[in-house]
Amino acid sequence: MFSLLKGKSRYNPPSGPPPSIQKFAPPSGPPPGGAASDTTHHYQPPLGHPPLDFRYNSPQGPPPLPPPQYAAGSGTSHEDSDLNATEDDYEVADLFCERNPAIFLAKIVSTEDRALDLDQWGLVSRAADAHLERVPRGPVMRSIHIEKMEKSHWRGLNHHLLLLRRDTTGAHYENRGDACLTSNFPIIAGQYSTVAKRGVYFEVKIHNLNMKKGGTAFALGMQCLPYPPNRLPGWHRRSAALHLDDRRIYHEDSEGGSDYKHNGKDSVPEFVNGDVVGCGYEFSQGAGGVGHLFYTYNGKLLPIALRGVFDSRKNESEVDVFAAIGITNSPCDFDVNFGHQDFKWAGPSHFQNDKGSWKQAEWTVKGIFNELADAPPPEYVN
Repeated sequence: MFSLLKGKSRYNPPSGPPPSIQKFAPPSGPPPGGAASDTTHHYQPPLGHPPLDFRYNSPQGPPPLPPPQYAAGSGTSHEDSDLNATEDDYEVADLFCERNPAIFLAKIVSTEDRALDLDQWGLVSRAADAHLERVPRGPVMRSIHIEKMEKSHWRGLNHHLLLLRRDTTGAHYENRGDACLTSNFPIIAGQYSTVAKRGVYFEVKIHNLNMKKGGTAFALGMQCLPYPPNRLPGWHRRSAALHLDDRRIYHEDSEGGSDYKHNGKDSVPEFVNGDVVGCGYEFSQGAGGVGHLFYTYNGKLLPIALRGVFDSRKNESEVDVFAAIGITNSPCDFDVNFGHQDFKWAGPSHFQNDKGSWKQAEWTVKGIFNELADAPPPEYVN
C-alpha cells in the first residue's frame, strides 16, 4: 500500500467525492476575555437607543416611557375640583391611553416646514384616530370663538368645528364638555438644539370667558402626544397646565390639582375678560441646570410653576412637547399668540440676555428647527 502511494503525484486530489460536512473542534482554552475557569459566554447589548421605527398606535409598540421626575410647586394638592369631568369622560380617556400606551418619540420636521414663519403657527384639533402622528395640514387657528352646544346623549368627542376661515385663522366651534387644542408643531422639539433660545413662550388673550363658579373652565400649558382629545391639559401623562377656573396647577393629575401659591398667597389673581395669560418654559442652562414651566399675567412674571417637568433625562428617549389649551362649558372667545405679534410680557432682569436687553426672538417658536442636536430621527408623516 505504501509503495502505491509513493508512485502517485503528491499534488493529485484524493480519490472519491469531497466530504459533505467538515467538522472542526473548538480551540482549546477559555473564550477570549474570560477566566480560565469560566465556560459561560457573556454577551452585551449593542450601544445606543433601539431603532425608532415603532408604530405607536399599535399594542405591540414599546413600553411607555417612565413618568418625568420633577420638582412640584409648594401648593397643597387637592382631591377634587368644582369642574371635574364626568366618570364617562374619564373612562373614554383611560381607554385612549390604553390603546396608545407610549409617548411619541421626537422626530424631525420635513424640509418645507423647517423655516416656518410665525404666522404659520397656531392651534389644531387632533382626532383620536390611527393617524395621531400626522402633521395636521390646512389653516391653523389663532382667533377662536366657541359656543355651547345643547345637551346630548351622544358619547364621544364633545366639540364640533362649524367654521374655519383661511384668511383670518379664525375658528368657530360648538362645544359640550371638554376639548383640548394643541399647537400644530412642537414648541419644544426634542431632537433640535436649543442653544440659540432661552426658552419658548406663547400667550392667550381672553376676550370673553365666564369665570363664575360653574362657568367656563379654561386651561393652558404644555403636553406630549398622544393625549386624549376630550380631556383638559394637565390631567394625564406628560402634561402640565394652569387651570384658570380654580387657579391651580395640574400635572398628570385628573383630580383636584395643586395650589399655585407663593409665600402663602395665590400666585394668580382672579381672571377677567381682557386679561393676557402667558405660558413658557425656560430651558436648562449649563451642566446640571434645570428648566422650568412658568406663567405670566398681563405681562407680569408669576412664580415658577414646575421645575424640570419637560427637561431631557438620562435613559429616556427624547420627546416633543406641544402647546395645549383646553376649554369646557363654553362659550368663550380668545386669541393665541406664538410671537407673530408683540408679547405682553417683556421679560424681567433674569430673562434678559447678556447685554441686558430683552429679545422676543429668544422666546418665540421661530427657528426652533434650525439645528439638529443629534443624529436624525424619523420624519413626521405628512
